[in-house]
Amino acid sequence: MEQGDTIHSSKLQPMIKRLLTAFFLLLPAAVFSASLTLDDFNNRTWFGPTWGNRPMLVSWASQDSRNVVKATSVGTVENYMIIRSKSFPVEDWQNVVRVRADIKADFVDATSSLKFEMKNNTGGLIQAVTYSNVPNGTWTDIVWDVSPGATPVALLDFVMDGLGANECTYYFDNLRLVMQNGTTQYWDYFESQPMGWSGNGDVVSFNADSPEFLSHNKSTDSANSGAGYFQWQFSAGYAELQITGKNYSWSNYNTLKADVMTSDVLVPMRFTLWYGAKSEGESVDRYAVSTNTWTTMYWPLPQGTTAWNVTEFKAGIVPTALHSNGTYYVDNIIIGKVNVTVVKSTSAAIAMPGSDVTVTLNYANSGDMEATNTYLTDAIPFNCYVPEAAANGSADSVEYFVGSAWQGGHSEAATKIRFKDSFIAAGASGLSVSYKIRIR
Repeated sequence: MEQGDTIHSSKLQPMIKRLLTAFFLLLPAAVFSASLTLDDFNNRTWFGPTWGNRPMLVSWASQDSRNVVKATSVGTVENYMIIRSKSFPVEDWQNVVRVRADIKADFVDATSSLKFEMKNNTGGLIQAVTYSNVPNGTWTDIVWDVSPGATPVALLDFVMDGLGANECTYYFDNLRLVMQNGTTQYWDYFESQPMGWSGNGDVVSFNADSPEFLSHNKSTDSANSGAGYFQWQFSAGYAELQITGKNYSWSNYNTLKADVMTSDVLVPMRFTLWYGAKSEGESVDRYAVSTNTWTTMYWPLPQGTTAWNVTEFKAGIVPTALHSNGTYYVDNIIIGKVNVTVVKSTSAAIAMPGSDVTVTLNYANSGDMEATNTYLTDAIPFNCYVPEAAANGSADSVEYFVGSAWQGGHSEAATKIRFKDSFIAAGASGLSVSYKIRIR
């Protein structure tokens, strides 16, 4: 639940005139799946190049209880093979003096070598360092002494050379950077492949006339190793990341959340879902509360998701919302189920004029995702009024509807009352709010 989402207990309550009958409302719990992390942006995607005559397969694999990238030669025409990272927003490696990685090679020639190449954002070579005589059949902590200088790094290659006529397999794990002060930064754990974000279907750039985007950025101030990242310029028209070629049934989910950070709080973030060639339309807009600060935001999934599978998923900003320029980071995109249920009861089954009755709303969230900014709204029964201010109970605040507007101060003229709970944890139960009504 997000701001403005309301649970109206009044819809099922009988009209109370001079007698008040006890009742309760129970919204049935829905059947749902566990929440799904669409992308935590913790890893960069590696892929094999499209050139060269030595066929090779690159895949994510498990080897010796490690999660790794696996590069397997399936031919012997060429003497080398290459894997390359996606382009990424340029990183300052001036203080990097050493690059290390855990490498295992099976069935390589004793004189095989492994070259590490750093490139700029146009693909130009900054520096290449070779490790000779790669050991065969064992995990080795391979070290390359580097000095990339002031040129920002934006692309990495591993060149497996001197393979001869051997078909072979390389495994890559724990790529890390060693700084001048001796500290080590893990650049890639090779744990899993993320969703493969692109912009307009291109895995490298996101709009032809705008700055490059990337599905991973260097370490952020969050607890995670990266974040989806895109920039915009006013002339670009719009800015977005997108996933295509996936197919998910989202019928058991009703809420999406993500951690975001932006340079412009006046630019909204929204998500669009597609099924087949049809768009479900953009979700509601959400705005960050401050610039350059990580904030968790929530979006309700569009109605109708139960009827189809999502085949394309976009996070972005529409043209009318763009300002002159800016940046957006997104991390930890998760979809789940918010399922707030309410049980309503009264302190007396029958009440006479002039007597007071306490109305209690017991509520819980049986979903696997937290509900935020939830309003529990109740109508004051006919011929009754609220004689005194209600306590907040488990909620954060209470308001009264007087005339045509909500107000914070208590009024006996109120026709409705609502309690706001800013955060209901997943699986939370035993929560309650109550207020007193008096029969006229």
